[in-house]
Amino acid sequence: MLDTASFIAELQESEIGRAMRDERVQRQRAARQVLVTALRAVGDRLRAARETAQKQLEVLDRKHRKAAEVAETAAYELLAQRQAHQHAIGALEAEQRTVERQLVAGADPAIDEARRALEARWEVARGQTIAYAEPVADQYYVSGAPVMQGFSNAAAAARICHGVVQARQRLEALKRENPDDLQAAIAAIIDAVPFAEMARVETVG
Repeated sequence: MLDTASFIAELQESEIGRAMRDERVQRQRAARQVLVTALRAVGDRLRAARETAQKQLEVLDRKHRKAAEVAETAAYELLAQRQAHQHAIGALEAEQRTVERQLVAGADPAIDEARRALEARWEVARGQTIAYAEPVADQYYVSGAPVMQGFSNAAAAARICHGVVQARQRLEALKRENPDDLQAAIAAIIDAVPFAEMARVETVG
């Protein structure tokens, strides 16, 4: 009687064993063929997709380059327009400065004389600033000291100072103008400064 190993060996050598082995090999080859076929199909689809994508990318690249060229051209055109506007404005500003210099250089000396007189008058007025205090009638602190009320013309001086600053500016602007009556224009500017208010003493606190 054959043992198991001998039986298997004999079976493998038999026709039945060879048939079984061939069938197993065929199944394995069939299974692999399915995979090979699937791999080829995927490869074919991938190549087709790559070719399609490459064509589309080439189209997109051409469009992108064209758009970039158009954008660059537009940017240069906008820059040129901007520079042209700036040049025009700069030319007008230069012309304005030239005309202003001519007007200021040829301005009547009476304008500067009026400004110097105004400044001298202000120097005198600012030296007349006063401040003092007086007791308030029938009002006393707990200590018995009278309640004091302060008085000053500092607020009036401040208003005059503001008026002097504005008058200087208006006199300087007058150099760029051509009034029918220059002396009357100068007088109107000077008279607008409230020098008379220096005599006004107001309460403080």
